[in-house]
Amino acid sequence: MSNNLLNPIGSPPSMLQNRSVDVFCKGTEDLVKDNIVSQITKSDSKLILLICSAAFGMEVDCAGVEMVIHWGPPNDLETYIQQTG
Repeated sequence: MSNNLLNPIGSPPSMLQNRSVDVFCKGTEDLVKDNIVSQITKSDSKLILLICSAAFGMEVDCAGVEMVIHWGPPNDLETYIQQTG
């Protein structure tokens, strides 16, 4: 996705905290990644849907997660257990 689509030119930095849907993958900018981790661990976060690759989840405690949907199976059982918590 284009950076201008995710962060339109001239948009205020607070726009990151007001997203209800976001994407976390290898190509996501570090500032956005940090914001996602911060938002997903808050109980009052506006972020309600996170589309992510296996890049997300390692060492992140997301107690409020209600559902994980896999798009294709992981390579092994250990990876599946790690991804589903």
